[in-house]
Amino acid sequence: MLLAEAFVLLALNADGTPAHGSNQPNVAMGVVGALVTELVLDGHLDLSDGRIRLAGSKPTAPLLVLALQNLAPHEGKKHSLHATRHPVVDATAHARLRAEVHSAAIGEGPLDPRHAALLALAGPCRLLEVVAPDRADRAQAKRRIAEAAERVPAAAAVKYAIEAAAVAAVVGA
Repeated sequence: MLLAEAFVLLALNADGTPAHGSNQPNVAMGVVGALVTELVLDGHLDLSDGRIRLAGSKPTAPLLVLALQNLAPHEGKKHSLHATRHPVVDATAHARLRAEVHSAAIGEGPLDPRHAALLALAGPCRLLEVVAPDRADRAQAKRRIAEAAERVPAAAAVKYAIEAAAVAAVVGA
């Protein structure tokens, strides 16, 4: 399962409605961040200097191929995706993913790269209540999200894009 697919599952309830507390434009930016993160983790992009640089290799997953093709002519730019509604097909996979991310959010041990990416993107996309449904777990989840955000370069870009969109909405109102 791609990070972007896992992130979408994380942001949805089992019936396909947005998870409590989530914001669809923010989640759309999170999906873009998950695609970029997966491309970085797989060595197709380099973000070491804060700019997106193509590494010359090609992914095999069709969604990642498309994401890389879309990044090539617009290096460094992020484009939000339009929110759509798709019911969760595999409720067991959905529940398992939520449980894994919840465990990573409230855990103490090292974060694997995939869980770190999901937590880092969950923060700016306002999915704290999803990754830590119990109020008592949220302080620890915030710490883990901050820890993960330091390790996932796309998280800062997603946060910046969300903040820029919010400022633009206020200024344009």
